[in-house]
Formats: sequence, C-alpha cells, structure tokens
Amino acid sequence: MCRTLYPTKHKLDTQCISYISSMLLNGSFNLAALKLMAESRDERLLKLTLDQIRGLSSLSTEVYDPELLTLLLNADLLVSCVDTVLYPALVSHMLTQGSWDVDRAARDLHAAGHASQAGSLLLAQRGTHPATATFNTALAVVRTWL
Repeated sequence: MCRTLYPTKHKLDTQCISYISSMLLNGSFNLAALKLMAESRDERLLKLTLDQIRGLSSLSTEVYDPELLTLLLNADLLVSCVDTVLYPALVSHMLTQGSWDVDRAARDLHAAGHASQAGSLLLAQRGTHPATATFNTALAVVRTWL
C-alpha cells in the first residue's frame, strides 16, 4: 500500500514510515518492516534497518527474500552488511542478478578496509573456482584488479 503512494503527493513521511515499521517489528513482521525501511531511503531508517540486520543470528524466509536484497543493494548497503549473516546472500544476489556494478562494490569494500571481501567478490564475478579463491589470492586480486 505504501508503494502506491510514492509517486503521488500523498507519499508517507519518514515519521509515518518509522511508526508503521515499528508496529510491523512489534508484530513479528520483520521482513515487511525491513523492506519498508530500506526502500524509504531515509538515513535514520536505513540505520534502523542495519541495526535489525546486525541483530540477526540466522537467515530464514521470515527475515529476507530477493526483494529485500535488491532494496539493500539499491541503497548501497553492501559494505555496511559485511559483518552480518546477510552478506553472503547479498553477494550471491548481486552476482546472479547482474544489475549492480561489481567493480564499484569491490572498490567500496576495499576503501572501507575489507580487502579480502573485495577480492573474493571480484574472483566470484570472474568465475574463479572456489578451491583457488584463497585469502592470499583475494588480497592479490585487489592489488591487481583495482
């Protein structure tokens, strides 16, 4: 329902989205709340989204789906999710969908101090066999490809 209001003058403000999201979270509708907050593009709500994601100890269909992954990648939150259980799913989604600039994402990861993740992402994008994608290889790839 909220999405239908986006292109209109009746778009919900950040405070309203925050209230709806908190109600969804209190009602254990985590996925809907995460999606609503992620697509808002509001900095405070994105921080709350990341806080919720960092609190996850395991993944299930109750907390993520391809649409949420798309929203998080569109909001440029890959680097912020590196230390979460959602990171491998985000990388996999990014590579399978092919809608995002992987080289830019790798540069962002490297700039944020995640050189091994940047190298691993580049190796995965180029189809390197997982057996040859070691930590040292990932670090060497960053120096060579970035």
